[in-house]
Amino acid sequence: MENILISKEYFNELSLKYNKLKKERELVLIQLEEAREKGDLSENADYDAAKKRLREIDAEINKNDNIIKNSTVFDPSNIEKSTVNLFAKVTLESLSNNTQVKYQLVSEAEADMSKKKISILSPLGKELLNQKIGAIISYKAPIGVLKFKILDINYE
Repeated sequence: MENILISKEYFNELSLKYNKLKKERELVLIQLEEAREKGDLSENADYDAAKKRLREIDAEINKNDNIIKNSTVFDPSNIEKSTVNLFAKVTLESLSNNTQVKYQLVSEAEADMSKKKISILSPLGKELLNQKIGAIISYKAPIGVLKFKILDINYE
């Protein structure tokens, strides 16, 4: 995994989640031991459930650990704030229906459409990079070519 840039907020989120998973793992190990003590493991639903949950937790811990180890927290203080860069919050106006939408450009690891965080590697993210307020951008979406005007760029 290559070194990726993440926000301080996302790093804190990952660290909290990582610590919670470690604590939950300890509890699941206790549940697993208690289930083992009940005897026959072939028909022990508690044992099977604890094993399954332990695998899920270990996978999540591994994923978070890889992201944390391979990330650098991005410091936006030295970037040009008049253009769209990583971690910019961009307000766009659709040229087809005049509606506004606001997205934040983030690394691939941090992308989450439910939070309006799009990857700089996404089609829209690529088109927005290095643009200025007033620029008209277009990109090919699954529903066709969409055009937007950049209304605002914010880094707060």
